[in-house]
Amino acid sequence: MMLPQNAGFLLAGLKTRHYVLLIVASFLVPHAEAGRVRAPKGYTLVWGDEFKGKNGSLPDAAKWTYDIGGNGWGNRELEYYTNRAENARIEHGKLVITARAETYTGPDGKSFSYTSARLKTQGLFSEAYGRFEARIKLPAGQGIWPAFWMLGDNITADGWPKCGEIDIMENVGKEPGINHGSLHGPSSTNATSDLTKTIALPAGKRLSDDFHLYAVEWEPGVVRFYLDSNLYGTFTSAQWPAGGTWVFDHPFFLILNVAVGGDWPGSPDATTVFPQTMLVDYVRVYKRNKQPMPNLSARTVFPWKSTLYRRVYTHAPPRHTVSVMSEALRGRNALYETNSVSCRIARSELGCGCRTAVFSGRSARRSGAESERGGQRRCEIR
Repeated sequence: MMLPQNAGFLLAGLKTRHYVLLIVASFLVPHAEAGRVRAPKGYTLVWGDEFKGKNGSLPDAAKWTYDIGGNGWGNRELEYYTNRAENARIEHGKLVITARAETYTGPDGKSFSYTSARLKTQGLFSEAYGRFEARIKLPAGQGIWPAFWMLGDNITADGWPKCGEIDIMENVGKEPGINHGSLHGPSSTNATSDLTKTIALPAGKRLSDDFHLYAVEWEPGVVRFYLDSNLYGTFTSAQWPAGGTWVFDHPFFLILNVAVGGDWPGSPDATTVFPQTMLVDYVRVYKRNKQPMPNLSARTVFPWKSTLYRRVYTHAPPRHTVSVMSEALRGRNALYETNSVSCRIARSELGCGCRTAVFSGRSARRSGAESERGGQRRCEIR
């Protein structure tokens, strides 16, 4: 989203966005139980902030710290980030980040026309893998740039973009109904390597009209992006652009901010109303529960759609592996390729061989190279 203050030496506008796909959601379902912490199925809550402090109080210092300053943040932004309650405070169970149009003079004597806040968990909390989510009502207006995102906790040592960046929510005022989900990392052939997808509300709807749930589910080699209940983007290490390095394999910390101006959103204009506020109902981080290894015999039959068996498991004797195919199989190539990938994963991660699944109701050869049409209802492992 925006570079750390000590990365001002980097060229502005580095974040070229590649492979952009616009997805229009037919419906969006706001979170219905904001006041109740209930982990999604398969996950356990490991960190969160429900913002239950007293009205007017500062965010919890045990969970949040601040980026302070106004050097443009690598994007020629116009705001000065402060740690004042005027820019970040708790009100009625919400975190309120407020961008203001005001004259503010920094410690170096430089004057700014806007102030805002940028909160982060750097040095307090970071995590690798899991589900990261926040329920947020966005600000609006030309030149306003809210974000919920993450940076690798090795940024001090390795800098940006080597640390990696995961943008869970980015919105610019000129696109009131569109959310951007992105990954950014280093590249040997370009300034950065990037993947971005967007999701749009139905025509006429704005993200600032109501609260929405912004989330990623991050596992080794894959990051999935959600708006409310809509999965709109899935990025894998195999998709990463040529010349780039997949660096999403270490802990990242969280960031919440509202920027004003910059290369991407442009500057505020006469239509922009100040102050603008971003309301955050909660931020939560979950870890995926460890799934127990099933005690399988040499020949086991189980329901095809069972979530427990979508991954690769070993069973006795040790040289055998259960290799379960994707539900999205369509035709001989998909079946063959999925079998190949499953076997390769089994060898690299489990150190054992792989035997091909045989599908009842679909009639697939043991090589996995040919298949007939039919229902995938059960999977029989030999």
